[in-house]
Formats: sequence, structure tokens, C-alpha cells
Amino acid sequence: KNTMTVKHLLTMSGGLTYQTNTPFILKRKELGGNTVDFVNEFVKAPLAFEPGERFEYSLCHDVLAAIAEKVCGERFSKTVEKRIFQPLGMTEFRFHGGVDDLAPTYLAGADGRIEKIQSKNDLVFGDGYDSGGAGAIGGVEGYAKFARTLAAGGVAENGYRLLKAQTLAEIRREQLSGLVMNNQFGCIQGGDYGYGLGVRTRLRATEWGLPIGEFGWDGAAGTYLMVDPVNKVSVVIGMHLRGWPNVFVGEHLQLVKRAYEDMREEGIL
Repeated sequence: KNTMTVKHLLTMSGGLTYQTNTPFILKRKELGGNTVDFVNEFVKAPLAFEPGERFEYSLCHDVLAAIAEKVCGERFSKTVEKRIFQPLGMTEFRFHGGVDDLAPTYLAGADGRIEKIQSKNDLVFGDGYDSGGAGAIGGVEGYAKFARTLAAGGVAENGYRLLKAQTLAEIRREQLSGLVMNNQFGCIQGGDYGYGLGVRTRLRATEWGLPIGEFGWDGAAGTYLMVDPVNKVSVVIGMHLRGWPNVFVGEHLQLVKRAYEDMREEGIL
């Protein structure tokens, strides 16, 4: 009944899921194709709920990548390379390539045991598919450059403006309370966060320094991004641990807290 909008996709409230073994996706894997081909196929599956009804982390951002391809007239990976990777000096970042040079990946079980597993991204469906939610491969140095750019109001150290200040403000503004009728968003970093446009965003300040509007996201294997645009501070933590919530819940913020305490002791904040 509801028309799916770009805002629904940005806020993960489009009615999609992260099910990647549907007959539609499996069929397109056999046929191959580009990002738009895959999206046109997997959106044939029935929606899990009406767009705007609630939050569900999903393939919404992959649909955004397909939209970007139609708008820009080129592959999503090419657009990101030209507009983000190259201007910010994220030279090791890419969308496709072998996984032989990736760091080892591990899995934490519910019992706390950790085992080494294959380094593989199951959310990249083929060489022609540029995943908008899980496609980029890179390292912590490049990711830190991206984080510093966001913390500096969208301007890179070399003066390149990645985002307008008002765009960045909208990204970190809590979005679901005014959009989703049944908001089921839950942030693994705690209840002090809501959801903005593709990021968690802080709703309550901490006594040790994180302001309202501090934002970021956590990777599936525990990589952590935190941006504080008020104090112009960013934190990137690199991990390769699938199932990390089984052994690491709350630890990211404890590391950030220690960093803030040290900066206050040094007079940086």
C-alpha cells in the first residue's frame, strides 16, 4: 500500500530483509548481471512489511546503490571511487578483487570460543554486483581518513568537501521516531542510540564527553566507526571477528571512554 521511498531505504524501513538465499537472488546468481539486474530481481520477493512500518536491517542500501547507478550513469563502485576513495586518499579501498590479502577472519561462538574461518563476503553476489551495504574492502588507515573527514564537518584534510554541513547534520539526526509507525530498532551499542540515515546516532550525552549526535556504525565482524562532530574527534577500531557480540559487547565504548579520558587529561578536549 505504501510507496517505497529513498528515505525508507536510507532508514532501513523499506520492507526488505537480509535474506540472500531467496529464489530470486539464486536465479540471478546463475545468470550473472550488474547491481541493477540483481536489485530488479530480488525486489520481486514479497515485502516483509509495509514501507515505513518499522526498522529492519536489510538490503535497503543495496537498492540505493542501484539507484545511484541509474542517477550517475555508471557503476556504483566507480562513483564511490571518484567521489570518496580517490579524493580522500583511500588508496587501498576497492569493491572487487581477491581475498587472499585480507586479514584472517575469526568466529566467536555463543560459548565464547573463537575459531578461524574463511575470509569471504557472502553479500557480494558477483563481479558485476556493487553492494551498497557491504561491498567495499579496505584497511583501517583509509577508514580513519574517511572518519576524520566526517568529524571535520565533511571536509577532508586536503580541503576536499565530501559532504555539505547540512547533509551531515541530516545524516546524524534521529529519523525513525517521525517516520516508522512501529520502530523496532535496537542498537547493540546500547539504548542511548537511535537511527539516522544509515548510522546509529546518540540521543543522550555521556558524562565523560560524547555529545548528542555522535554517530557511526559497527561492521559485521566488529569493525567500529565513531564520529563526534562537536569535538571533531573520530575513532576507528579494526576487527575481524564474526559473532563479536558474543564476547565484545560494550568493549568498543569502553575503549572510546578511555581515549576521551586521556584526551581530557592531556588538555586536548
